Amino acid sequence: MSACLEKIVKLARSSLPSHNLSLPNALEGLAECRAMMGDRAAAVSLFKECLEVRELAGMLETHPSQTACLKRMGDLHRDQDSLDKALKIYLEVLSLRRSIAKPDAGKKEVAKLAEALHDVGTTYHLCGEFERAIPFLKDALELKQNLIASTRSGKGGSRVEEVKDATTEESEKDDTVEEGQEEEEVLMEMMYGLASTYAKNAEYTLAQPIYTELIARRRNEDPPNYIKLAQALTNVGAMHTEAGNCALALPFQEEALDILRMVLPEAHPQIAQALGNLGEVYRRLEDHDRALKLFQASLAMQRARGAGLATGKDSLEGISPMSMAGILNNLALLYRAMDKYTQAEQQLEEAVAWVKRAVPSGHPYITSMENSLSALRHEAKDKAAGTYDPTMYAETWGLHSKVVT
Repeated sequence: MSACLEKIVKLARSSLPSHNLSLPNALEGLAECRAMMGDRAAAVSLFKECLEVRELAGMLETHPSQTACLKRMGDLHRDQDSLDKALKIYLEVLSLRRSIAKPDAGKKEVAKLAEALHDVGTTYHLCGEFERAIPFLKDALELKQNLIASTRSGKGGSRVEEVKDATTEESEKDDTVEEGQEEEEVLMEMMYGLASTYAKNAEYTLAQPIYTELIARRRNEDPPNYIKLAQALTNVGAMHTEAGNCALALPFQEEALDILRMVLPEAHPQIAQALGNLGEVYRRLEDHDRALKLFQASLAMQRARGAGLATGKDSLEGISPMSMAGILNNLALLYRAMDKYTQAEQQLEEAVAWVKRAVPSGHPYITSMENSLSALRHEAKDKAAGTYDPTMYAETWGLHSKVVT
């Protein structure tokens, strides 16, 4: 398919005027193909060319094709962890969406504005700028809630046609139901985004009611989406863990693990992550034996998957390097609490190696983890020499107590 699209683009470039709109349509198709193949840099270049050709043809930057193309470039930059570039593009898209979505704007324009606000907020979240993310995520959620409420209140209005073909009417009813389900899913994703950002910003009292509503909605879904329900439960558990309320976190993490075991194969990476998350709760509760068993089970599951992937026997998605690093980091913290420094150092060394596989050279995660490893080694030497001072070694670890959500 890619080769065919490349031929079409080459032919269009050579035979069509530079302002002909058939060319950007072909470029866009090839860009999407490249993105699916994982060549995101090439996809970004093709989308950029689309924008330039349409601009030459006199197409305004507020045209739906242009804003959609610009958003896709932002998505691809975000997928590549080029967050600064993604944020710059998303802010441009948001500015364009705001200029389009006037007070009398239609449903589609308002929905696109909410999407643009959410993209900006989510990117600030990924950058670790939680306070800057919150206003965008709040506005996005409020817009989406109002949009859904107005759509529901508008039901039952006058019919344009009094008599319709029964098949057509039934088809339209199905489309309405499907559209409503999609809107509800977008709403819940926005709720999740805001709640998780509040939690990351340590605003737990603001995150709690949103998570409570989100879990209630997930439980009432028909058909149920067990994976999303488990994700919501995991996040509430993580929030309680970070807030130091581990006794409250425990039932949420246990239920999340039970649900995932019910719907996923036993070797699935999400189950491995859930085991690690539950282990972290027990570590903080100082139940070292249970924590150790859970961490070891999680790591053994992921290592077995790695061996299966190497031999081509495993068809599930691959191991997450950051998940491995997080569990190893937490296991190192556990061994440290048990005064087993040799084992702690081994786990942390492996955690550093996994982080280096996940992020570019020079990334702050790498620096932070290497500093943690250095601190652990110094602490072990002080313990051995009898000069250990606990006030010198607070838990300031690179991926300290990471809960995978």
